[in-house]
Amino acid sequence: EVVKAISGNSLYVMTRASQNYWTHRLDPSSTPCKTRYSITFRYVSNHNKNSTVIIGDSNTKFLKFGSGKRTFGDKMPGKRVECFKLEDINPRACVGYKNVFIHCGINNIKDRHTNVQDAVDLLTSKLTAIQKLCPQSRITVSPILPSAVEFAVL
Repeated sequence: EVVKAISGNSLYVMTRASQNYWTHRLDPSSTPCKTRYSITFRYVSNHNKNSTVIIGDSNTKFLKFGSGKRTFGDKMPGKRVECFKLEDINPRACVGYKNVFIHCGINNIKDRHTNVQDAVDLLTSKLTAIQKLCPQSRITVSPILPSAVEFAVL
């Protein structure tokens, strides 16, 4: 599928995230033409080699990126995506990040109508989708933290 067609003698700049998601190329021409060139310049900044996305519930709300006090600092650029339930995980939010950290699921388990195996299956499908979209990313899933809510025997 052609997302963007550009005219001759043009320059098209793709972001880091779009490089991971979109395929780009020169389509073969059906009519004879002069020589065509497609030149690709790639640069991966050392700054981006440790980029991280944290997908998490309220337990991750104090995790901050950027420089300054109480942040991960300049050596670990990234973002936090608020996600309270497993079904809210958007695999596309992980595109372009070297590290994907997921801390989500306790709210699914708190819901007494949720079958634990269904939650595991849902998480597995989300992880599979992330891995397919971001094959070079390192994915870490945090264990579910204890909660003040008392659980029935599962």
